Amino acid sequence: MSMVCLPLTDVPWSVVAIIVLSSATLGFATITQSYLLVILPNVTQGAGFGLLRTISFGIGAASPVMVGALADQGFFNEPFFDLAVLSEAMTILVQRL
Repeated sequence: MSMVCLPLTDVPWSVVAIIVLSSATLGFATITQSYLLVILPNVTQGAGFGLLRTISFGIGAASPVMVGALADQGFFNEPFFDLAVLSEAMTILVQRL
């Protein structure tokens, strides 16, 4: 939810608070990857995890370019909303695995 709040505020102290709350998502990948390695079947563990990591790296590499392109077109708030939706979707997906 903090990603949704970021483009909606311009008060410096609230921007700092939102960034601090958003930084908690940085630990999400490590925990999720460990969990995925445990739940994937042994037969597909290497290839399945490799595929998931490749997709994850692809999204991570493309995100700055897409956010920059949208910002250049005057859509600076929308990427934050999109990232919030993507983050929620990934959280729900991992919980369902």
